[in-house]
Amino acid sequence: MNTLFFIGNGFDINLGLPTRYRDFYRYYIGHPAFYDNNAISVFKEEINSFLENKTGKSENDIDWADLELGLGAYTEELSPEDYDSIHLDVMHCLMEYLLSVENSFSPNQALKEKIIGDFCRPDQNDYFNPTEKNQINDFKKELEFLNIINFNYTHTVETIFEYTGENISLGANSRNVEVQLNGIVHVHHSLSDNHILLGVNDESQIQSSEFRENPDVLDLLLKPRTNNMMGLNIDGYCKRLISYSSFFVLFGVSLGDTDKLWWQTLGHRFVTADCRILYFVHAEDLDPDYELHQGKIKRYYKRKLFKAMNIENRYNNLSDRVFIGYGTNIFR
Repeated sequence: MNTLFFIGNGFDINLGLPTRYRDFYRYYIGHPAFYDNNAISVFKEEINSFLENKTGKSENDIDWADLELGLGAYTEELSPEDYDSIHLDVMHCLMEYLLSVENSFSPNQALKEKIIGDFCRPDQNDYFNPTEKNQINDFKKELEFLNIINFNYTHTVETIFEYTGENISLGANSRNVEVQLNGIVHVHHSLSDNHILLGVNDESQIQSSEFRENPDVLDLLLKPRTNNMMGLNIDGYCKRLISYSSFFVLFGVSLGDTDKLWWQTLGHRFVTADCRILYFVHAEDLDPDYELHQGKIKRYYKRKLFKAMNIENRYNNLSDRVFIGYGTNIFR
């Protein structure tokens, strides 16, 4: 059986790393620009208020998907040349910041073992109730091949696994069957590359009509186009991973529109094959009446996932194949 994890920024945040947008912004506004362009200074002054107005969120609640959508909307304020400078300045500064964060990450052996165990057995411990555990457990019947699509630029997962690119055995799953890690792919590239992907999903998310007709801007701003331009076939590889997998685990992902390519690809696989999804959601303050409200909470997150996968019309037929992990201590 092929299991595929989708890992987002919540994974690094869960480890205590300062990788939220607000953490980077505080660093960014005090950092000298990489390029000599006054538009960068104006961007630094305006971007937070711009995002707050666009999203209705406070600075503390703005996330990376908001920034990416904001970059697409902010194009109305810029010339293509100014956008080029701003985009590259943000990218280089973000890589510099995250590299310093990554270098500070040094997990102890106990944490490594706990997290590896969670990758092998995300359906166990107290993450799901007994009935849900049995339903998930019945779905796993053979040698498990595990792959990870990582939306982060950091290598925290590789550090935990001590992963060097070779297939490794991680241990046993909930049926006491071996779990083999086949690979980790950074869909937006990583800090070991010369660049990272930062942008939107498609042209509809670019506000400026001039920018939508400018191939130089599109090469920077459209993430699928950037991947295709570089000829690495990362998108194709990730799509194949999704098409070959039947057990999916989502953790630390915002299901943002700037990555809707992946949620809709997952949705297509989900409705055309016999699949199961474990979706772990963040709960900063667990509802004290969770036991009574858990049905309502889980339905809310299931509907959110079905909407992101663009299969809302299949909710009644397929929602029992999705399991929500709410307020757990997984991966920490």
